[in-house]
Amino acid sequence: MEQTSDMSQSEMLRKNGGEVRVKNKRKQLNKWNLGCSGVVAIVAIVFSYYIYLYFKNTSYTLKPGDSIVLKVPTSKQKEFTPKLYLSRISGGKLELSGKTSWWQSGEGNLVGTNYDVLKQEISEIYSSSSNIPTKIIQNDPNNSIYLSKDGVVLQSKESWEFEIPNSKQIKITNISDRDIRFEAQVTGE
Repeated sequence: MEQTSDMSQSEMLRKNGGEVRVKNKRKQLNKWNLGCSGVVAIVAIVFSYYIYLYFKNTSYTLKPGDSIVLKVPTSKQKEFTPKLYLSRISGGKLELSGKTSWWQSGEGNLVGTNYDVLKQEISEIYSSSSNIPTKIIQNDPNNSIYLSKDGVVLQSKESWEFEIPNSKQIKITNISDRDIRFEAQVTGE
């Protein structure tokens, strides 16, 4: 009987040794899995941060006479229309240049407004179903937006959106006598 109990003890030792080895391997695998999970989590956080920075509006402060140049994304897709968004303008005058014509989408019957820098003409274009002809708007420096010889001048705290196809870059210049803070974003849609 003792022999069987000895055998059972030796068998148990072998089994327990095997269990210990299996437990150690499981612990190692669990540590490795936790390590990989941590790395994946860090990569996901860093990636999310870069996505956030890409889509976040970028804030600028321009001193009088200073300018920035924003690059416009390009694509070979027919439906691709880059847009310029300006918001949170602290006041003063910003001049947008880099295009000979600026387009601002409208609402309702107003399809949009075209600011033609070469012709120095502002046109409101209405849908054909509205039976309203295209209106030419007076280029008045007292308006919140008007034409200069180089581009379009914005002089209000409104938010602005322009479609900017066929552009490689847009220049924004502070033509005021004081600092201007604003947010700008160029996207492709």
